[in-house]
Order: sequence, then structure tokens, then C-alpha cells
Amino acid sequence: MQNDIVAGWALYAGFAFLWYAIESARSQRYASKETASASLDRLQRADDARERRPAEARLVVSATGFAMAVAIFFHVVSAAIGYSIISLALATRCIWDQVAEETAPRRRSTILGRHRAVDTVLLVWLALSAASMLVLVPLIGSESTRPSAIGVAVCGALMVGVAWRIASAPPLLSGDDLEAEQAVDNETRAIRTGNTCLMSVGVAAFFAAYAGAREPFLFAFTAWIVLFAWKLLYARQLTRIRLT
Repeated sequence: MQNDIVAGWALYAGFAFLWYAIESARSQRYASKETASASLDRLQRADDARERRPAEARLVVSATGFAMAVAIFFHVVSAAIGYSIISLALATRCIWDQVAEETAPRRRSTILGRHRAVDTVLLVWLALSAASMLVLVPLIGSESTRPSAIGVAVCGALMVGVAWRIASAPPLLSGDDLEAEQAVDNETRAIRTGNTCLMSVGVAAFFAAYAGAREPFLFAFTAWIVLFAWKLLYARQLTRIRLT
């Protein structure tokens, strides 16, 4: 039953991200010149100028989803390992988007914010995500779940690393509208960091449930709920900043 559920989710991810890749390629090819129009909101213009959604990143997630669906269905890998690999692909897509924005033509990381400290809220999210990996320790100690638990722990740790990379990256400001671009940078950074932290905690929670470890599951699932609600509220707060 668990294998069928995860295989179905993997298949859905494959089709969904294939569609996202097609849409990304289409939007890049037919990008409208009206995005720089003065009729657009300052924050919207800054977001449009920053946004980069590489189709290649979405194709990688799509291919991973299809591959894991087949592998899980034929019992080549366990549902937990397949789920963690797909989650890692999703996290990699987040950092791929970040790198694409950092290296895009006519973009630069402003020297004004280069040495700015990482947002305290994001640091708490990262610490909570790292702490959630500890629920895997008892499962690593068990011979029956050790190989899968180690694989899940590695994937979860890599996702925490990806989240740190996103949270600590220099701000992306072009200099056209610094105030609006700072607001968009803060919002984008928080959303991507939060999403990646959620995936890392989700991997730990899913595997704990898969292994029948009730207390580790409850801890990780509670951490996931807290992170999910906090991310929603914090992102909403960042979007309500008024520009001068």
C-alpha cells in the first residue's frame, strides 16, 4: 500500500514537472516586453526582473519522478528511499533557480548587502530541520532499517545544506529599484528556504512513519506542521511591506 501511494505520487511529480518545464520553456521563448511597463506594481516589476525558472531543472525533477515511480513499482528501491530522492530533486530545483538568478545576464549581487547576517527566522528553521534529522538515529541503529535510514539521512542532510545555501546567498539587486528588489529578495529567500526545510523534515517524518517509529514520527510531523504554518505567516508578512 505504501509503495503504491509513493509510486503514484512520484508519477504525479513526473507529469506535473514535465508540464512546468514546457511552460517555463514557453515563457522564456515568448517573454513579454510589457513586464517593464510603468503600469505594473513596483514589487511585481522587481519580481519579474528577478524570476528565473530554468526548464532544465523541471525536466530533471520530472525524469526523477518517472524513474522513481518505476523503481518503486518494481521494488528496485523502497518507498522511503524513492520519496527522499524525489524530495532531494525538488530541493535541487530550488537551488538551481537561485543559481540561475545569480548568474543571469545583467544581474549582480550588490556589495551593500553582501555581508548581511542570515535572517534569524531562517536560522531557526534550519536548526529545526537539522534537529528533525535526529529522529533517524534510532532507525540507523536498527539492523532492519539501517540501509534505508542512512540513505534518507544523507538526503535530508543534503536538503538542509541546500536550504542553508539559499538562506545565506548574497542578495540579488540590480540597482534599478533597490527598495522593491530587497523586499522581493527577502520574500523569495524565505519561501525557498522554508520549502526546502519542509522537504527535509518531511523526508524524516515519512520514513519514521514508514518504519513504524511512532515517537520519532510525531516529533518530525509536529516540526513539519510548525514550519509549514510559520512559513506561511512569515511569507505573508514579507509581502505586506509598504514601499516608500
